Amino acid sequence: YKTVRTSQEVYVHPSSVLFRVNPKWVIYNSLVSTDRQYMRNVISIDPSWLREAAPHFYQHQQPNPIAH
Repeated sequence: YKTVRTSQEVYVHPSSVLFRVNPKWVIYNSLVSTDRQYMRNVISIDPSWLREAAPHFYQHQQPNPIAH
């Protein structure tokens, strides 16, 4: 996974029930640093929830149409 704000590479912690599930979008509460940055307290989310919870930070963008 990559964090939204900083594009930091992070991983679901092996003790998480989501470790082998690989949901598309997640939110986490904390990071544990070992040889990797592991997310702890992870929950799967719908990305539209981010715009609802913090519209001042997350904005919906339409893909740019390809001009022919």
